[in-house]
Amino acid sequence: LTLILALTLSERERKQHATRAGGDLISLSKPQDLSLIQELSDQLDQVVQDGGNSLLTSALNGFQRRITYQELGKRERTIVLKGTDEENSDLKATGSYHRKLRITVYESEAEYQGKLEEIEAEKAQAATLERTRTLGVRAVVDAVSKRRIPVVGHNCLLDLTQIYSKFELPLPDSVDEWSTKLHELFPMVLDTKQILSQCQPPLTESTALGDAFLAAGGMGPITPEPGTGMQAGRPGVVFHKDHGRYLDDECAHEAGYDAFMTGVVLVRAAAALGLGHAEITSLAKEPASLLCPNQLYLMRMPEPLMLNGPNHGPPRPHVLHLSAFPACTKTHHILELIRSVGEQQEPPIPVSVHWINSNSTFVGLATEQAADEVFKTSQQSEYQAVDNLEDKLKFSHLVIQRYASWCDPVQGEGEGEGEASAPKRQRVE
Repeated sequence: LTLILALTLSERERKQHATRAGGDLISLSKPQDLSLIQELSDQLDQVVQDGGNSLLTSALNGFQRRITYQELGKRERTIVLKGTDEENSDLKATGSYHRKLRITVYESEAEYQGKLEEIEAEKAQAATLERTRTLGVRAVVDAVSKRRIPVVGHNCLLDLTQIYSKFELPLPDSVDEWSTKLHELFPMVLDTKQILSQCQPPLTESTALGDAFLAAGGMGPITPEPGTGMQAGRPGVVFHKDHGRYLDDECAHEAGYDAFMTGVVLVRAAAALGLGHAEITSLAKEPASLLCPNQLYLMRMPEPLMLNGPNHGPPRPHVLHLSAFPACTKTHHILELIRSVGEQQEPPIPVSVHWINSNSTFVGLATEQAADEVFKTSQQSEYQAVDNLEDKLKFSHLVIQRYASWCDPVQGEGEGEGEASAPKRQRVE
């Protein structure tokens, strides 16, 4: 937003400079336009002759005001400004877009230059106020970051990614670099879905926000007596007397209501885990490990994303990376090749193929043992590049790596994939 506004202001300044230099002038040729300028010039001359120095024009439309600024502003020591709000109050009251202009002729050059400086200072102040007003969410991000306020979300990986990319910087190339920079921006992040996913015994059957909110008691009364899960002695929720919109109405998926539900889940989960009022209110200074600080929930992943790193990722021993095969290779070619290893089964062993591009893919097998057998079989064939498949895909037509080795080639060298097979382990983009 700051960058967009800066570009907008620069464009305005460019147009202003172009107008003053004569590079953005309107050529007047229509009789009515020429007549308007002549009439205003005559009126201004008469005002000066009568001992005055200022003329308030009649109501002008946008184009008429533009050419008046241009033509009357060329006169010596003459400044054209929009009339005051009071002078245009009658036009505004009727909803008209016409406005009156105030044309002033200054007696001395010093007075004229002083007025120009005053106008420029007012424009600069207005631009600063406009910039501050239009910062919007960016100002909120800066304030939260500066005061190190904990950021609480529910399953908030994508939310934080969008906030970072839209209001901070473009996303970096690696996850670790992004998580490190996000941690610098927001030192304390709490993901309520991650908290609920790690609780043993579970505080709720479903970790979806709406279900978790209901499991936490929703807007129900305080329950000091013993209970189960987040219902056990749950803290009450009290709205300010001037902000009671959510007291009776449910507005799921409305940003404010979702934030409210997330806050309720956090407080009641923390209480259910044994944290007291003082511990909950001091999270920014002393984060409780029970609340999984700076850990973001990752769907269908055994480990969360650690904002303070490092993130090694799951090992996925059942996954292989295939590359360097002909671009004409299809999914059925890969399935036929993988299922040719070991004993044939009915139904065939489960194999999933996830394409990266035309000559590289991930292959997931049912077990780590099945992946090991395929990998060992592939190592018995020397790689030979081919452009087309005459009959079927062979192990000699491709390069196979274990998933961990593909992610970290150095690690793979310690697992029997050393210098002899190094050419096979080059990633194909």
